[in-house]
Amino acid sequence: MLNAAGGLERGVPSGYAMRLNRDAQVRAVDLAVPLMAAGGRVVFVTSHYAHRYGTEPVPPFYQPVAASKRAGEDTLRARIPDLGERDLSLVVVSGDLVEGTIAVTLVERSSPGFISQETGWRAAHHGAVRHDGG
Repeated sequence: MLNAAGGLERGVPSGYAMRLNRDAQVRAVDLAVPLMAAGGRVVFVTSHYAHRYGTEPVPPFYQPVAASKRAGEDTLRARIPDLGERDLSLVVVSGDLVEGTIAVTLVERSSPGFISQETGWRAAHHGAVRHDGG
């Protein structure tokens, strides 16, 4: 299971979000695949904003995170044929912010009031959604 989320932290170098949300996730898969048994599954956890990046609006402060997480998803989806040759699969799961987590704190720090303004969107897109690879 892959679940990176970075890029909203203060003082991180340029490209940090891409290195964490794409490169590290792909590297983890590269290292894990040879150890996985047939029938195994790679699960990539992402945000709704990142999963829908490029097709729906994303708040400006979240752009680097959404772009990098989407790049990670796209890179892993491109590997579906290779995973299939090993009888492995990819599942992408997107979810909303989880109250009480550092992600909510970082969002509020980046854009004060954003969480309370998003209640309509969050109500319409509540929960996690599974997006099977393939």
